[in-house]
Amino acid sequence: MKYSLNLATGTYVHHRRLFAILLVFGLFLLGLIVINTLSIFRDSSRTRQLELRLDEFRGQKQGGNQQTEISAVAMAQLAKRIEEANELLVRDNYRWTALLDHLEAHLAEGISIRGLQPDYKTGVLKLSGVAASVTDLRHFIDNLTRSEVFTQVYLKEQRTEKTKDDLDGGISFSVELKKRGGDDS
Repeated sequence: MKYSLNLATGTYVHHRRLFAILLVFGLFLLGLIVINTLSIFRDSSRTRQLELRLDEFRGQKQGGNQQTEISAVAMAQLAKRIEEANELLVRDNYRWTALLDHLEAHLAEGISIRGLQPDYKTGVLKLSGVAASVTDLRHFIDNLTRSEVFTQVYLKEQRTEKTKDDLDGGISFSVELKKRGGDDS
């Protein structure tokens, strides 16, 4: 069987099909144009908003460069607030756990510590407590003096306490000492 094609006998281009394909392709291109146009409008409005905000920031920056004079009272208040903040930072930086660990390591039998009062600026620690006997107090002070952690150990006050029944209740004492090397442990 031999096929032959005679172009003169009929049309071999399907006009309806070709028109439908071109129509679909045209509608697709028209949709892309609409989407891109909407995108351009949206981007231009965003660009205008960003330019307005950028102008605001530039205005704030230029306004911030102008130096304003601060009164002496305001400067004094600011200096006081800075000093208070620095003092709080020093207090917060004080290593209590290390200090208490060192004190516990050097604590003698029969000693009870009642109070600790650090002076953050000078690094002096005031320690108050009760000892069962003079020997216990002496051992405690000797331990603190021999310590590698504490220096300048001074017994500031000592007195015998009486109980309500006029019995010896122990020896109340006050010691002042300093940590070597500041707060570093």
